[in-house]
Amino acid sequence: MIKPAFHHVNLKTTRLQEMIDWYGVVVGATVNSQSNNIAFISNDRTHHRIALLAIPGLRDDPEKIVHTGIHQIRLLRRPDVVLRASETARNRA
Repeated sequence: MIKPAFHHVNLKTTRLQEMIDWYGVVVGATVNSQSNNIAFISNDRTHHRIALLAIPGLRDDPEKIVHTGIHQIRLLRRPDVVLRASETARNRA
């Protein structure tokens, strides 16, 4: 059975700096490369684990709850400890 390792994900956003800041607090990600419309961030030696795209013309979706898309991402600090990113960010605020 092939078990590829997770490498990266691309996320579209209307709030580029907020997303950079949030992933910095939650998973310790730092910016490796950035322009006005994209940031490549990582919390290890890889160039990026997350690409944040702020493409002109994007807008927030007030009805996102009824549309398809990512619902939840869980991150691991250690194999036996699940980190709930939203709770961690809320606790640091």
